[in-house]
Formats: sequence, structure tokens, C-alpha cells
Amino acid sequence: MSQNFTQNLPIEIFAKIIVLVIDVDTNKEAMRRLLLLMSVCRAWREVALTFPQLSTHIWLTRAEPVIDLLHRSGTLLLHIYSLEYPPLGLGYQDTADSDVALLNLILPHFDRIVHASI
Repeated sequence: MSQNFTQNLPIEIFAKIIVLVIDVDTNKEAMRRLLLLMSVCRAWREVALTFPQLSTHIWLTRAEPVIDLLHRSGTLLLHIYSLEYPPLGLGYQDTADSDVALLNLILPHFDRIVHASI
């Protein structure tokens, strides 16, 4: 029997497990864990993308994912992180203009930010 254990769990319970797994002290480790969990399979990725609680940790990488996470997080409280390095070798450019643009994206959500490492 090679049935996936997550098929027997209610999606809400599995989403809470993911939240507990990514809740760590360092933003780099949280990002790594979330990306790892989302890459396990399509079902796990869909859970991560469906539940707003899993979109409340936002890394300031590029405008498109930041806008997407802000939208998916709804009205929940936010944790904002800047990146001090190009994550996973994806070649993000660290320019003052892009930093200002990203900060301008989160500014309208300032009242929801409970933690920021910028």
C-alpha cells in the first residue's frame, strides 16, 4: 500500500501542519521549508496556495509574487522579509529602485504587518 497519508487528512488539518512546519525563527529557513513542501506534489502545492494562512509570510523578491501573496493573504496579519541574497540562484536583482517598488506594494497593507525584517 503506497497511499499518500495526506489523502486521509482533512485539507484544513494538513494546512495547519504546513503552518507549523514553516514556523521557524529565521525567514530564510521558513522560505526554504515552504518551497520544499510546495514542491512535493501537486496536491501539497494546491493546499499551500489555497489557504490564506500560508500566504502571510511574504519575501520581497519580485513584484508578481508579492502582489499574489498580498491578494491571497486576504485580511490576515503579515510577516514581511527582505532577502539579503539571491534565493536558490534565481538571479534576483538587488537594486534600490526594485526595493522601493516592492516597499510601495506593501505600504497600503501597513496596518496588517506584525513583523518585518527589512
